[in-house]
Amino acid sequence: DDSEEEEEEEEEEEEEEEEEEEEEEEEEEEEEEEEEEE
Repeated sequence: DDSEEEEEEEEEEEEEEEEEEEEEEEEEEEEEEEEEEE
């Protein structure tokens, strides 16, 4: 059944997007910490 495969692909894409957002947030936090150190 194709619809099941499509659902799985969508879920995977959503997970990847969430991971990317988390990475961006971590990078922002690191930048803030670096600014505080200066």
